[in-house]
Amino acid sequence: AVIITAFAVAPSLAASVIPTDGQVLVNQGSGFKEISSPLELRAGDTVVLKPGSSASIKYSSNCIVPVVLGQVVTVAAKAPCVTQGAMEQTQATLPPPPAPPPVVGIIGAIGPGTVAAGAVVAGAVVAGAVAVTNSSKSSSP
Repeated sequence: AVIITAFAVAPSLAASVIPTDGQVLVNQGSGFKEISSPLELRAGDTVVLKPGSSASIKYSSNCIVPVVLGQVVTVAAKAPCVTQGAMEQTQATLPPPPAPPPVVGIIGAIGPGTVAAGAVVAGAVVAGAVAVTNSSKSSSP
């Protein structure tokens, strides 16, 4: 004889919906039903409000999420609130540093008899040379 056993495990309770005013509707898999007192919810259950209503979802970690009119709120398996002192490791990718600026000019003559040449990169002289000549001639009548 062969015995086959099958069973399903229901998801654990994740939160409670707490109606505070008006008509609060909850869907636990078989359509929306109006509730008037707190109800235990499982991950995946949904909550909606009718106009003039208010409610909140309270997770076991005391995370309280308000239900907003016009939105369907789905109960998460884990509380969406960030707990004080909790840290989550993340990794950021930074862009590479910008390329150095190109040569933007050449220095030419800077005075009579003095000639200088050099490359200017980002406002600084990188390399250069200076030649000084004395070209004053005197002629006698």
